[in-house]
Amino acid sequence: LKEDYLRYIEYESKLEELRQHRKAALGEKGKKKSLADYAIVRRIHFIFERAVRKFKSDLSIWTAWLEFCRASNSNRRLGRVVGRALQIHPTEPGLWVYAAAWEFEHNGNPAAARALMQQGLRMCKYSQRMWLDYFDMELMYVEKLVARRRILGLDTPQPQQPAAAAAARQKRQRSVVDSDDQPQRANPS
Repeated sequence: LKEDYLRYIEYESKLEELRQHRKAALGEKGKKKSLADYAIVRRIHFIFERAVRKFKSDLSIWTAWLEFCRASNSNRRLGRVVGRALQIHPTEPGLWVYAAAWEFEHNGNPAAARALMQQGLRMCKYSQRMWLDYFDMELMYVEKLVARRRILGLDTPQPQQPAAAAAARQKRQRSVVDSDDQPQRANPS
């Protein structure tokens, strides 16, 4: 049963928390990592692997695994899990958004995030959430670019000479007036 897998994962997660707490209490924070630092996390990944193999269509297990990968800093594994989840659930907008957000925020790769969102939009054409999240992601990207330009000192506008600006403004006004003054041709019939 699915609940058995989830209870087993919860037990192992609590065991890992207890191990980390005891390690911190002993003051072994700066020491070299040992096999115990990886063993329980690998076992939890193995349990998730078995669970999704048995319950492929259950999206809650996939999302729990993704959250565990993020919490345990298993970044390589998270990339593979997202790929597999998207293969099985290609029409689930939440997975596409999660994958793109992870690429954009964690990996700092806006091009890959944009590609994921665009592929997700092709798969989920009518998802309003996907379109809104894509727009938000593009706005965040523009904000990053503006902040970068501000830090580099590139955002200051170049001062125009007053005469050149006035001449350009007059030219624009003349072109608008000239286009409005064009006489309408009379119909020869």
